[in-house]
Amino acid sequence: MNQQIVSLLDAAALRYGVDPALVRAVAYVESRGEPDAVNKASGAAGVMQLIPATAKALGVKNALDPVENIDAGVRMLANLVRRFGDNSRALFAYNMGPGRLSRGAAVPSTVKQYALNIAARRAVEGGSEASALHAARSANPAKKSLLPSLSASASSLRESLSEERADVLVLRAELSAVTVALDECRATALELRSQLESVTVERDQLKRDLEAYGDTQPESTAS
Repeated sequence: MNQQIVSLLDAAALRYGVDPALVRAVAYVESRGEPDAVNKASGAAGVMQLIPATAKALGVKNALDPVENIDAGVRMLANLVRRFGDNSRALFAYNMGPGRLSRGAAVPSTVKQYALNIAARRAVEGGSEASALHAARSANPAKKSLLPSLSASASSLRESLSEERADVLVLRAELSAVTVALDECRATALELRSQLESVTVERDQLKRDLEAYGDTQPESTAS
């Protein structure tokens, strides 16, 4: 495999937490690391030999693009290792499909041989610097001891966030109630102003009527 492909494989392996030697071995057995490899029978394509349905599910637009193909293939392999708990079963699932394996389907001899071929190739690839780094990270007890603490901190933060969100919802409800009350007060004020203006007009009209009535009365004469 050329160095560019190896670099992409190692980077993806470290990104998704998979042994780079395993990733290299899968790529070698699947396609010899050839980006333009295509299986005419299944339609599997690229370095990690993604079938069209799998490529689509993983969001791959061009299965022959080594960057896309390797990222998606290694991401899937990492998920399978976590899901099935060991490399052998993950490799069975990568080859025959996780659904069939989960339903308890028998593992064909060809699939078992596929996993053995990858295991043999992994031994060849195991001396890489990336694999050594992965092994060191996996064996680091300090890193593992931090996980419960980090998990507890994350849980505490989630609880605090939930409480903050609840407080925000309460404040929003109170603000909405205040806004409704304020709108009602404004409407009442407008109505009272209208009534006041009407009363003022009526009062002024009465004043004018009284003045006009007084002007029409004859002045009284002393007897």
